[in-house]
Amino acid sequence: MPVKTYHAEDTQAALLLAQEDFGENVEIISSEPGPGGRGVQVTFGAGDTDEDAFGILGDLEPEATKFCAANSVEEIQQTLIYHGAPRTLTNRILSSAEIIEEDLPTVALAAAFDALLKFEPLPFKRGHKPILLIGPQGSGKSMSATKMACQAVAEGNKAAIIRWSETGAGAGIKVPPLKTASDNLEEIRAVSSLNYALGSANTKALKVIDCEGINPYSKTHLRRLEDLIKSADTLPVLVLASGGEPRECAEIASIFADLGVKYLLTTRLDAARRHGGLLAAADIAGLKICEGSSSNLPSEPMMKMNAVALARLLIANSKGAENGLADPIAAIRGMS
Repeated sequence: MPVKTYHAEDTQAALLLAQEDFGENVEIISSEPGPGGRGVQVTFGAGDTDEDAFGILGDLEPEATKFCAANSVEEIQQTLIYHGAPRTLTNRILSSAEIIEEDLPTVALAAAFDALLKFEPLPFKRGHKPILLIGPQGSGKSMSATKMACQAVAEGNKAAIIRWSETGAGAGIKVPPLKTASDNLEEIRAVSSLNYALGSANTKALKVIDCEGINPYSKTHLRRLEDLIKSADTLPVLVLASGGEPRECAEIASIFADLGVKYLLTTRLDAARRHGGLLAAADIAGLKICEGSSSNLPSEPMMKMNAVALARLLIANSKGAENGLADPIAAIRGMS
């Protein structure tokens, strides 16, 4: 397909330029910060005239050698269709799975994920940068922060949750500890100064910042978030609820990636049956899939979302649609 790279203020502006050249059906090939960190540099390819990256499954490129059993490839294909995975990613996964010397669908799909997507657990080591959880309102940031802190406390470490917002009053005021926590967990509400709140927390504690909900389509919200990221030495992590529409998830993830976000944490894995939005967000925005939340219980630890766990989850969900599996998460317990 024809390919062209555009320099623009953000991904949306680059998309408009690409559509002027190629028409509406364009596909993001890659996205990265622009030279000197100014704007973005996005490479687009011209899509097919009757379908785009999120459309129906296209014809696969013929492979010189195929190893994976045909029935396994077919099961993987049906799984990806069920989840609504983007067409271009589906084609790449199937092409990768076909040349893997493995007949088990789960193993072949996991190997393809490992080759095409990025997986990396969050660094929870003491003394590491505070983890800044950002994302749209209602995406599960507060519960994720609570889970991380409670897990740290359960392992004998100290933890601090910082609830950050630019509205309200009482910057840096400590609020009562969570009922589920011990004396090793403190909670701080930061209103005007995140750095002040970080400085007031225990220096040996794991610091998790629960950022207020961000509207990814509001320039005011994005400027505020960009200033926050630049002003504090943190590790920004995008939190998205699974089950979202793939196009929307990919667009939101790309917007946050433009601000320097590298990690993707997904929530509500237990309350969603289709995870194509997770695949689209990770692939198109180039984010590293890290942890996943599969319950609303603070004491339930995060899941490590490696390639095997993701493959088992997707296949279990698609099979569950046929056989009435009540809890697909049970299929991947112990895989984290």
